[in-house]
Amino acid sequence: MPCCGNQRHQSIAQNHQPGESTASSPTQQRIVRDTLVYFEYTGKTTLTVMGPVTGRRYRFDAPGTIIAVDQMDRVAVAAIPNLKQVRNPYTAGSI
Repeated sequence: MPCCGNQRHQSIAQNHQPGESTASSPTQQRIVRDTLVYFEYTGKTTLTVMGPVTGRRYRFDAPGTIIAVDQMDRVAVAAIPNLKQVRNPYTAGSI
């Protein structure tokens, strides 16, 4: 039988985004959870913040909106008025 010439492996690698998990084990879920922090918007309109480290855009659509922020952007986002770091709304943990 002829070999695929590694084409299948290359195809999988091309479709896999950096940081994207192909499996969902509890350990991998824990890693993702530990890399996120949560911020609540206390302003009056909307706010969009660009993460200076990751380049991600965080959009707060209304007062009270809670957004997950990459841990690497935490310090910069925390310095923005009307944003306060809060507990993970999906677990009963602390900050």
